[in-house]
Amino acid sequence: MKKIERKNVAWGKLSDAEYELLQRESGLNCLADNAHSTAFGAGQMIQSQRIRYAKKLGIKNPDTTDCMEQLAMFRAYYGDRYGSDVAALNFHLANRYY
Repeated sequence: MKKIERKNVAWGKLSDAEYELLQRESGLNCLADNAHSTAFGAGQMIQSQRIRYAKKLGIKNPDTTDCMEQLAMFRAYYGDRYGSDVAALNFHLANRYY
């Protein structure tokens, strides 16, 4: 099994695929706000998904600016939708969104 590389950022350790996704989506900016949609935060999750995953994870504010909470929601989302960070990145590379 290939070892997953981890990149250190101020708010945690990310796999290469996570780092690439978050870099592409927001530049790793937990305050990134998309003026053309409800996407917000490092993972640029839309509001309905933030509400769903905040509730699922017990995060009180779905619009949190806490990077660790955003990372938890991001991981839960891509895990549910794609099964893995690598699959989410591959989808993103093929479609320009995840």
